Amino acid sequence: MQASRELLAPTGVFYLNMKQNGGERFEEKPGPTYAGGAEARERLQGRRFYAYYQHDELLQILQGSDILHQQILIPGDGGFEFWLVKSARSF
Repeated sequence: MQASRELLAPTGVFYLNMKQNGGERFEEKPGPTYAGGAEARERLQGRRFYAYYQHDELLQILQGSDILHQQILIPGDGGFEFWLVKSARSF
């Protein structure tokens, strides 16, 4: 996260959207409920690496940034999103 924060312009906003879970794993193409629809599922076929975090764990990683907004996404998907800016403390 530190490297991302350094790349962010002083007035920039960093958007993060992820599913809540734990661990790391490779997964095959997106599943049938992938929000991108049928065309995206077709184009995104293949094996991808995913690293999952719990909400509290991610908050620890994001320390040093000011959170502008956060919300839980579709509860069934267990995802969340954050909108962050550099903390005034990081300048």
